[in-house]
This record gives sequence, structure tokens and C-alpha cells, in this order.
Amino acid sequence: MKLNGSSDSQNQIDDLDKLQNENLNMTETISIPEQEANMLNAAPSPQLENQHENSILFFLRQRVIIVNLIVMTYMWAACSFTYYMILIYVKYLPGNIYVNTLASGSSEMVAYALAGVVYSKVGLKWTFTSFFAFSFVGGILILFLGNSQEALMPIFVTVAKFGISGLFTVLYVCTNDVFPVMFCSSALGICNLSSRMLTIFSSLVAEVPPPLPMILFSSLCLAGIFLIQFVKTNAD
Repeated sequence: MKLNGSSDSQNQIDDLDKLQNENLNMTETISIPEQEANMLNAAPSPQLENQHENSILFFLRQRVIIVNLIVMTYMWAACSFTYYMILIYVKYLPGNIYVNTLASGSSEMVAYALAGVVYSKVGLKWTFTSFFAFSFVGGILILFLGNSQEALMPIFVTVAKFGISGLFTVLYVCTNDVFPVMFCSSALGICNLSSRMLTIFSSLVAEVPPPLPMILFSSLCLAGIFLIQFVKTNAD
């Protein structure tokens, strides 16, 4: 009887083990689809979200960035075009070509040295406004007094070249203050490419008989004074 009782209890234990194994198998088969469903319904990872937020299209959907990009593209184009145009046009200005060229180069060196200091003190808008105003006044002086006041032509050239040369330096410095860090390189490439394409025509305009070259020079500077007011920096 004891043997039969022990065998019966052993059979019961075996049956319980079989039931446990079957339950484990069922839970495993159920858990796999549940895991897949959880993976499908899971929220996107932070890395994917960051990649989306750092894409070019993400930045181009923002109105402030679009306005800044359009205005800064003009700034690049205007500065590059006027810089190279007056560099070529100086040989046609009244007076001594060597003195005028020396004045142009000296003004450029001083502008490079002062532009960064002025920008750090007064900020983006005031820097562009003041330097464009310098070049605008210089262009107007060349336009209206160039023929009658040949002795003052080196001063006129110095004023006109000073503003444009200084802004050419500021354009590279101000990018981080106008665009988000992750979009700076793209914005710099877009602005630079556009300006270089327009600058192709600067040599052609410089060969046009006066007063058209200096009218265009002064007009571009004047338009830059108004357009820079629409830019919003990261500090705004």
C-alpha cells in the first residue's frame, strides 16, 4: 500500500509539472505578439526626434528663419557685388588712379580691423546700418562731386570702400547670431552661393559708362539699411 501511495503521489507531481510547463509555453507564445505590439505602439526614440528637428526642412518651415535667410542672402549679395564692382570701377574714377587705389586698400585694412569691434559693441542692426550708411554717403559723393572735386576723390573712395569692406567681415561673424547653430553651415552656404552667382555680373556693371555703376552701388547700400531692420537675432 505504501508503494502504491508513493507512486500515486509521484504521478500527481508529474502531472503538476506538465501543467506548469504547458502554462509556461502558453505565456511565451502570448508574450511574443505582445512585445511586438508594444514595439509598434512605442513612441519614437529621442534620437529620431532630434534628427527630425535638426533637418534643413525643419528649419525652413519657420517663418523667422525664412525671413532672416532672405535678408541675409541680400546682405551677402549686396556686399559682395558692390565690393568687387568698386574694386574694378576705381580705375575709371576721376583723379590719380594710383592714389585712388591706395586709398581703397588703406580703407579696406582699417575696416577689417574695426568691423569686429564695432559689431561686438553695437550689435547686428546698428553695425549694418552704420557701415551701409558710410558706403552710401561715399557713393553719393562720388556720383555728384566726383568730377568737380577730383582732389577729394581719394576721400570719397575711402568712405565708400570702408563700409562695404567692414560688412564683408561682419557677414562671417554674425551667422551664429542670426541662425540656430544646427542651421548655420547650411545658411552660410546658401547665402554665399547666391552672392557669388550675382557677383559674376559685377565686372560687367563696372565697365558700364557712368553714372550707372555708382547709382547701383548707392541703391544697394540704401536698400541694405532698410532690409536689415527685419532681421531677428537669437537674442531678440
